Amino acid sequence: MSWRQDTRTLLIDPGEIDLSDRAYYLPCYEDIDDLVESVRQVGFLSQPVVRKNDDGTFIPVLGRRRLYAAVKANLRQADMLEIAPDVGQQTLIDLMFWDNLARIRNNLVCTAVMTRKLTEVFEIGLVAEKYLPWIVVPRKGPRIERLKLLASLDERFLRALWHGKIIEKTAALLAGLTHEERSGMLDFIEYFGWNANKASEILQSIHDISVLEGRSVLATISEASAMLEKQRQDSDIVEKAIRMRTLIRAWKARDLVREEISFEKWLETIVLLPNVQLRHAQSFESQSIILEIKACSKDQAAKLIEKLNG
Repeated sequence: MSWRQDTRTLLIDPGEIDLSDRAYYLPCYEDIDDLVESVRQVGFLSQPVVRKNDDGTFIPVLGRRRLYAAVKANLRQADMLEIAPDVGQQTLIDLMFWDNLARIRNNLVCTAVMTRKLTEVFEIGLVAEKYLPWIVVPRKGPRIERLKLLASLDERFLRALWHGKIIEKTAALLAGLTHEERSGMLDFIEYFGWNANKASEILQSIHDISVLEGRSVLATISEASAMLEKQRQDSDIVEKAIRMRTLIRAWKARDLVREEISFEKWLETIVLLPNVQLRHAQSFESQSIILEIKACSKDQAAKLIEKLNG
């Protein structure tokens, strides 16, 4: 039986819909200005689906962004589909999944939130069989639990993940901390303006230092900030970010940084031709050094090789 047989069309003021209700909420942090103008010009091209709670208020089931746009466009009345109150939760979650499939499949935040909702409503066997293949999530293994962990994050962190300010690895790390700790860590990386990959490296180092020294990440951040303040005070935020990253790397891997400093000082004593570079093995995992010679043509390369062989 089609779910539409359990609906009726009503003329409703979008402002009367309780958009704060999260029963069927799927995050979307994109700008809706284009959608607002579309609704202002032609109304709803596809009717939102709403249901009435026991207290008489309407809540969104499908088309939450369209409803947000309608409120922003000051639309006073619009046709909507009201779904019967006796339609079960499983049917509504099923509708939510198929209506948003493309967004769920192509966005990590939506994948995580939808996976969590599915596993809360359906048995895991049904979720694995009916839904997960469509959103490219393995039916077995740790991926499901990882996604549920990400979905447990507060709005601020999901928004940061959506916009690429943090990567999945960082989000998972933050999800394992207290709210105060993850808020402090996100404040920390936002202040210095690191990109997502550098932020991941730095937050992982702060976490590792905290575990090794048996204290909270907030205490580690506080000490790192105090150490930075003891250095030059007249630098801009870019220079401070560089020095903070160096400080944390040195704190976590003192021997590695000591090797880097020693190598840099040695390079300063060597006079190299403009087309010659010396590089140490990655992460100083060995004592090997790479001598790189760049040539602008095959002829020049052949001459350089001939000199080296001679």
